[in-house]
Amino acid sequence: MCFLQNILNSSLMGSVVVGLITLLGVYLTLRGQRQLDKDHQEEIVNGVLQALYEELDILWERLNELVEDDWKKYEEEKRRERKAIFFCNLPIRKDYFTVYNSNANLIGQINKPPDLRRKIVKVYTLFGALIEGYRRNTALLDKREEIRIRWKEAQTKGDTAEVTVNDMLYQECSSSLRVMAPKLKERHDQFGDLIGDLLEALEEKFSHLKN
Repeated sequence: MCFLQNILNSSLMGSVVVGLITLLGVYLTLRGQRQLDKDHQEEIVNGVLQALYEELDILWERLNELVEDDWKKYEEEKRRERKAIFFCNLPIRKDYFTVYNSNANLIGQINKPPDLRRKIVKVYTLFGALIEGYRRNTALLDKREEIRIRWKEAQTKGDTAEVTVNDMLYQECSSSLRVMAPKLKERHDQFGDLIGDLLEALEEKFSHLKN
């Protein structure tokens, strides 16, 4: 009876040991898989960060190329007049933040360094506002030109009333442009500092990833 009991105890202990080893194997496998998934997700997020950097850098460089000469002319005009108009027609399309908009679901996973996600969202938000400011300026310039053409046509026809109306509208449009210009320039310069800080922060993060 004791002999039989010893066999049963040995078999039971063996089963327990095998079970524990199996459970340990499953645990280590799952843990390893989770780490692989985590590493893979970090690679995806870092890839998105690199793409965001490229998008912001290219868009900011391109915007400055388009407006730099016109801002110089504006500053020259401002030296002659206290309130000048910023003459720059920008062909801006709506979907300029392709990378950011198509990866919005991954932005929330950016957590290193802690304030990086906030900086990215802030820069894109203010970049959109800046571009919208340029868009409004362009729309006012187009409207002003349309009014000028109508004014000229009315003058050719000798329509005094129409000339007077369009002259008033033209002056209103010009006044709005003069008020808008210094605000747009200030917003542009302030945003330049903000996006510069973000690009530097991203470059620093990329340098750490290489080390």
